[in-house]
Amino acid sequence: MNPNAKMLVVSGNNHILKKLDWQDHVPNPNRSIRQYLTDRRRKLRIFSIGQIIGESIDDCEFRERFSDYEGTVAVDLDELFAGWRLGIVESTALKPAEGWELLDGVIVY
Repeated sequence: MNPNAKMLVVSGNNHILKKLDWQDHVPNPNRSIRQYLTDRRRKLRIFSIGQIIGESIDDCEFRERFSDYEGTVAVDLDELFAGWRLGIVESTALKPAEGWELLDGVIVY
């Protein structure tokens, strides 16, 4: 086994979130895949990238600001985007969270 090996895993947006802090009324609040993996392999380095499609109907500030650009826009999420609505979680029963708490980056196309 090569400890320096890298792997790319493509999964649905809800499966890439760094944490799932569910609202109190959710009956079976599971943790995110990332939380389970981190518990099992503390040294595992994970980078979560969400995708935002320009034609989406989700209320998403990233889509509103970047979808008109020609081509694709990739953004590292940090405090510069405080308060921005992240459409991929708008229809979930998660407690409000900042984008960088849920993802490391987004790709808007």
